[in-house]
Amino acid sequence: MEITPLGDSALIVRVRNQFEDAPEQTSNEVLRALRRIEDARIPGVIELAPAYTTAAVLPQPVGTSIKRDLYSGSSASRAYPDSFRGGS
Repeated sequence: MEITPLGDSALIVRVRNQFEDAPEQTSNEVLRALRRIEDARIPGVIELAPAYTTAAVLPQPVGTSIKRDLYSGSSASRAYPDSFRGGS
């Protein structure tokens, strides 16, 4: 999994690189990632949007730093291993 910027404040969580090779498994993994993000209760997140291989994490428009919360010692960052936050 990999987290990358989406615009100036949102994030994309890439769960898999392809959908076609294992569509059911990929869908399940994306939904599992969404549940983990929801359970982390990241301050400022107002919407999560699943797609085929990714999930978008959308913050409140002003005064929010999801990146800081995900990459710091917040409860959200502890919900995911280092490999989830941009590693392999």
